[in-house]
Amino acid sequence: MAPYERMRFPALALVTVCLMTVVVDAVYAPVRAQRLQGGVAGQTRSPGRAAELRRGLDIAFHAMLADAGNLAKTLRFAEIASELGDAEAAIAALERLLLLNSELSRAHLELGELYFRLGSFDAARRYFQRARATKDATPRIAERASLYLTEIERRDERSGLTGSVTAGIRYQTNATYGPESAVVRAAGLPTQISRDGRPQSDANGYLSLFARHLHDLDRQDGMLVESTMALYGSRHIEVSRLNLLLFEPTVGLRFRPAPEGAPNLSIRPHVLGNVVLLDDEYYQGTIGFGLDAEQRFGREFTIDGTYNFRRKEFERTSQQLTATDLSGFENRAVVRGRYFVAPDVIAGADFVYVRDDADRVFTANDRYVIGANLTHYADAPFALTTGKWVYSFNVSRSWIDYDGPDPAIDTATTRHDREWRIGAGQIVPVDDRWSVLLQAEYVTIDSSLPNYTLDDIIVTVGMSLRF
Repeated sequence: MAPYERMRFPALALVTVCLMTVVVDAVYAPVRAQRLQGGVAGQTRSPGRAAELRRGLDIAFHAMLADAGNLAKTLRFAEIASELGDAEAAIAALERLLLLNSELSRAHLELGELYFRLGSFDAARRYFQRARATKDATPRIAERASLYLTEIERRDERSGLTGSVTAGIRYQTNATYGPESAVVRAAGLPTQISRDGRPQSDANGYLSLFARHLHDLDRQDGMLVESTMALYGSRHIEVSRLNLLLFEPTVGLRFRPAPEGAPNLSIRPHVLGNVVLLDDEYYQGTIGFGLDAEQRFGREFTIDGTYNFRRKEFERTSQQLTATDLSGFENRAVVRGRYFVAPDVIAGADFVYVRDDADRVFTANDRYVIGANLTHYADAPFALTTGKWVYSFNVSRSWIDYDGPDPAIDTATTRHDREWRIGAGQIVPVDDRWSVLLQAEYVTIDSSLPNYTLDDIIVTVGMSLRF
């Protein structure tokens, strides 16, 4: 297959995700523009009303010039100019007034509101803060400024880019996931495994990036465009065939379907895609769609879940000659619960179900996973750092049942795997953005076929930067 043909499927996935972002932004751009202008520019007026406002603006302008320090006259001019859609004239008049008297709380408040309508939230924040701090600020002015400041903080949380970059070293006692036994099954017969097939320890350097972008559409139902991107790469010291590069973007609309009846429920329909390279060769491409949901019950308890449906296309590589057997559709459902058992302790539980409808019966399977985790935030010992240290513990049990036997291994035995994962981790903050990560995990798999029974110990050390 030609290189361009191999890349056709993942390219379609990524183009679909990017087009979704463009379409959503284009659809809501007019809505955002109108809301940021406070709806002023979009209002339709009768010719008589517009002429009346222009006459009033001219009168107010001359009155303001005649008495430049008069607050009431300047506010009147700013009010009419704003109604006509001339926010710049209103801002200039109020800022000129503040040059004469910087302690006019009402002028600071009006300027804050004008900048807020224009979407200049940093400038609006400064004026609202000043409005509250001036000596002549009435309780009404202070309350109104506080309401706007709260709204700006809400918008800051709901708009912008956040994420983390992590780099480190990982060591595995069984990086190749080789079987525990030297004798495996092949064509139904016991077979001595070659040295290359036995467990091999190895270390790798890795780099991961996760980013989330939120774009508030300023709607009553809290709708926003939420886009995510995951990038992961690793390079192994000994076993180069395990070198991995993964890129997976998603984009969707998050909103509250019932703002009045269920204000703490949010959902996010989305599209997704990914591309995977293995040992620097194209290995897998995915395209699909999904739905995220989150329900908060007060501050202590949260339930969230994800459903994804995707088509996975695998490509044969020089090392993975039977990779195309893994191609097919996948349904994945995840439910997570988090509960604050104490102010600094979070207990969690997870359930995962995956139906992998691979094109081959011996690679199609059902996977069930039940997990539990505990996270504890504690003061640093001996006051080594100002931030709290994070200790985490997790355990999970998996059941993987395949649809039928693999004739290349044993026609009489279908594969059934039972897996345990037990891990512990620690996050040590260096400052507000940098942290040191430590993690250890033990994995053991018991399978109906000796080819897949194995153990692995994984130790990871890394540094993380939040942005």
